[in-house]
Amino acid sequence: MDKVKKSPKPSKWGKGKTDPKTWWKKGGPSPNPAGRPKGALGLKTVLATELKSTVKIQEAGKTKTVTKQQAMVKQFVSKALKGDDKAFGRLIPLMLAIGAEEMADTDHALTDQQKEILKRNAQRLLETLSKKESGQ
Repeated sequence: MDKVKKSPKPSKWGKGKTDPKTWWKKGGPSPNPAGRPKGALGLKTVLATELKSTVKIQEAGKTKTVTKQQAMVKQFVSKALKGDDKAFGRLIPLMLAIGAEEMADTDHALTDQQKEILKRNAQRLLETLSKKESGQ
């Protein structure tokens, strides 16, 4: 007589499933005993602290103390003013997103026509920059 091989019973502990015997139970040993120590700072906290710290800069011949975040924004705007296409292309959408809300309360608010012109120019500039970056 030939022995008929039975197919093995499919495992109920397949991919993405674990044996309940190995689950962590409250009060038992920690599943990650060498985990993050108490008081350790996360990346978000470290970055926020660093951006709030101050740095001295020279502006118009005078030394000023500003936050690092302010210094970064000043440098970004300065690059755009000097003709850096990438900085300018990224500054316009930021101005539209942020400035539109702030400018709405002032007498210097943009008209709808001016906003539309800025949006079209920003889109055209971004398209040109993306073509340059892709090597076309």
